[in-house]
Amino acid sequence: MHVARLKFPGPATEETWVTDGAGDPLLVVMAEPSASLAAQIKELLPKLREIAGQDRKPVLCFDRGGWSPDLFADIIAAGFHLLTYRKASPGKDIPDLPADQFSIVTAAGDDGRPLKYELAESAIELAITKGKRKGETLTLRQVTRLDKGRQVYVLTDRQAEDLPGPEVIYRMGSRWREENYFRYGRAHFALDALDTYAVTPEDPDRKVPNPAKKKAAAAVKTAKKNLADAQVAREAKLTALRNPAPGQETLITNQALARLDTPVTAARRKLEDAQAAARATPAKIPLSEHNPDMVRLDTETKLITHAIRMAAYNAETILARTLDGAYARAGEEAYALIREALTTSGDIIPADGTLAIRLDPLSAPRRTRALAGLCDELNTTKTRYPGTKLTLRYMVKEHQSTT
Repeated sequence: MHVARLKFPGPATEETWVTDGAGDPLLVVMAEPSASLAAQIKELLPKLREIAGQDRKPVLCFDRGGWSPDLFADIIAAGFHLLTYRKASPGKDIPDLPADQFSIVTAAGDDGRPLKYELAESAIELAITKGKRKGETLTLRQVTRLDKGRQVYVLTDRQAEDLPGPEVIYRMGSRWREENYFRYGRAHFALDALDTYAVTPEDPDRKVPNPAKKKAAAAVKTAKKNLADAQVAREAKLTALRNPAPGQETLITNQALARLDTPVTAARRKLEDAQAAARATPAKIPLSEHNPDMVRLDTETKLITHAIRMAAYNAETILARTLDGAYARAGEEAYALIREALTTSGDIIPADGTLAIRLDPLSAPRRTRALAGLCDELNTTKTRYPGTKLTLRYMVKEHQSTT
C-alpha cells in the first residue's frame, strides 16, 4: 500500500490501534485493506466489552474517520459513551455559533496543569441514514471551542454533570497522545519493520474498487466537456448567422440549422453512451478479477511482535512516569534513563525468600540517584519472581567518584 509518511508504496498491513486514556497502546487488530475506521470500531465493540467488563461504560474517543451516526447509535446501544469531532456534510459548512454564547472556563488536566478554554454548549440532532436504525434521529451534546477565531466542534453523549466541557475538549485533544507511541516505537522498537516475509493468499472473493469504474467516470467527464464545447461552437456559429456584416444578407434554412446541430447531437449521443456504460460498470469487483495473484503479509507474526512492543513500551512508560517529580530532568531524560537502566549490568543474588537485583551505577551520578529512588518504589510492591516464592528486591551500587 502507499505509505503517505514515507511517500512511496511498500509491503504493509492496515492496522487499527486502540489506546487507553493516556495514549498507551492497549490492543491492535489487523484490518481488511481499505476498511473504514467506522466499520472497524463496529466490529471491535464486542471485544472491547469483554475487556471493559459488563458494568463499565468507557468513553470511545476517535476522530472524524469514524464519523457515522449509525455507528454512534451502535456505540450507545452497546453500553459505551462516545467522543468525536463533528464532521460537516459534503459541500456544506457547520454554522458558527454566535460569539455571545461563549464563555471562558478553567479546569485542570489529569497531569495537574491548568486548562483554559472558551466554550459554548449546545445540542444537535443527527439523522441516521443507513443500518437497522435508518430513519431515526440521534441527539448528542456539542461542546464548541473558540480557538484563535476558529470554532472546533466536539460531540459526546455524556452530560455536562458527568463530563464537564473542559474535560470534553481535553480528552478529545489527548487522543493525539497515541502518536507518542508510534513515534517512540519507530525510533526504538522497529515498529515499521517487516517482521516476516511470510505471506498468505488473499481472499479472491474480497470486493475491491473496479479500475474500470474510474475510467468510465473519466469518459463521462470527457463526454460532458465535448458536449459543452459543441454547444458553445453551435451558439457562436448561429450568432454569426443571425448577425451578418452590414450590407450582407444571410438566409438561415432548416438544412443549415440541422448541420449546426449535427456535432451537438453526436456529442450528446456519446455522452448518453458513456453514462450508460458507467452505470453498467460495477463499482467493486472480486479481487480474483482484478489481481488473482495478490497475497497479504502474515498477520500472526506481526501481532506477536506488536504484543511484545506494546508490553515493552508500557513497561518503560510506567517506570518513566514514576520518575516524574522525583527526578528534576524527568521531562527530558526519563525514557533515556529507563533505557539505560534496562540495559545496564548488575548482579543477581538469590537468598532466603528474596531475589536481589543489584544494578551497576549509571552514566551520571544524578541518574544513579534517580534509579536508586525508583528501586525503592519498586520494592514497595513486593513483587514475586514468576514461578517462585522469591520476592524481588532492587538496589543500585554506589556511583564511584573519580579524581
